[in-house]
Amino acid sequence: MKCNPDLILLDVMMPGMDGYEVCRELKKNALTMAIPVIFITVLDHQDEEEAGLEAGAIDYITKPFHNASFKAKIHNYLTLKELLAKNKSQIISLDFENDWF
Repeated sequence: MKCNPDLILLDVMMPGMDGYEVCRELKKNALTMAIPVIFITVLDHQDEEEAGLEAGAIDYITKPFHNASFKAKIHNYLTLKELLAKNKSQIISLDFENDWF
């Protein structure tokens, strides 16, 4: 992967490999496993949503959706990802400091 996206939006129905399989592959890869995946699809059955979440997605949004809610969800997920990265950095820093004392 040439770039490291902050978030991945996937549809379930894609040519060749469905979105569930793409998500599972992303979650197996050490370089992409921490990138949040959100499904955006017209498939609105409960079993489809469960399959998406079991594949590793953090959310499953069905079309049509309200733009304001969608933007708020994306903002919240990106904020959470940033906070988790800061937390991880602080833990690593504390571990490093503890190794010296």
